[in-house]
Amino acid sequence: MRDKAKRILVCDDNVDFLKVVAEMLKTCGHEPFMAKTGNQALQKAAKLGPDLVLLDYRLPDMDGAEVLRELRRIDDKLPIIIMTGFGHEKLAAQVIKLGAMDYLVKPFKSGELLHSVEHTLQQAEKERQKAELEKFVFWGKLFPMVAHEIRTPLHSIGGALTLIKSRHQGDETTVRALQIIHEEIVRLNEFVNQCLDFSRPSAREGLTNVDLNETVNSCVQLITPFFLSEAKKITVKKRLEKCLPPVFGNPYEIKQVLINLLKNAVEAIPTSGQIMVETVHRKEEPEEFADIRVLDTGVGITQEDLGELFTPFFSKKRSGIGLGLAICKKIIEENHGGRIRVESELSKGTTITVTLPVGPPGESLEEVS
Repeated sequence: MRDKAKRILVCDDNVDFLKVVAEMLKTCGHEPFMAKTGNQALQKAAKLGPDLVLLDYRLPDMDGAEVLRELRRIDDKLPIIIMTGFGHEKLAAQVIKLGAMDYLVKPFKSGELLHSVEHTLQQAEKERQKAELEKFVFWGKLFPMVAHEIRTPLHSIGGALTLIKSRHQGDETTVRALQIIHEEIVRLNEFVNQCLDFSRPSAREGLTNVDLNETVNSCVQLITPFFLSEAKKITVKKRLEKCLPPVFGNPYEIKQVLINLLKNAVEAIPTSGQIMVETVHRKEEPEEFADIRVLDTGVGITQEDLGELFTPFFSKKRSGIGLGLAICKKIIEENHGGRIRVESELSKGTTITVTLPVGPPGESLEEVS
């Protein structure tokens, strides 16, 4: 099962063929886009950010290999399937070497196309997850060392600050300078703590039945002072599903995630807007899932930034550390076998969905629709 319809760019100079392929893709719930030339394909790929490209090898304006290379410059991880009526092993080896993930010889049947598309999407997702895991392992090894190197001098600075405070004469400039030093010490301590939180080995500890509706109510109440301190006109609404079954998890970690998402939603709204928090129970036989969705009417997120949201230290906030969402992802996916995903549109807002499996401990979420 897919999280959502995949955007698939199909490039071929035969309009009738494009229409047939588009209909095949629509039957599986995908969203096809069409291009008749290599240049059109490159323009649409740059604009749309497709999840996969079906590319004819012989095009009127560019060689398929050239288009493939240019697509790789736009997105080096973009999955590409080459289509051609001139099938032979040498050509297949060439396009695979250039970065195509699969190869279809025309004419092909609907089943062949759909099998190739699904297989390629799955392979691309596995490669993405592998690269992400390697990146997180690297950060996980680095963070404890960084935290140690920062925390040691911080203790010395804090002690020196206490001494200076006890002896200074109280002039306004000195008081302000000492306040700045104190604020920076607090900020760095928070950074160290987040580094250590992120680097701790994943563990399914402290798990119990968690009422997500109760968690939402509690977090909204806790976050209210933060709404007020931001001096914004924000309406917070809740749409909670009745008889929502409990999830098996760590209640404190789930609260930590939700509070982080709510704070991000507030910060995304410039002056006024709305935040909606929903809970949803879904059955996908033989599994059941419970979702928490946080929707805001804020500034939205660019497609480019969406791909970096969970990367450690990625932040567009002036004072942001860039570890909040990375920790949320670790808590939900590694500690609870769930999933967290983001959808956003500039100037319209963002929706973040946390999905948790309903069921006995030990079950994991492998696919979520």
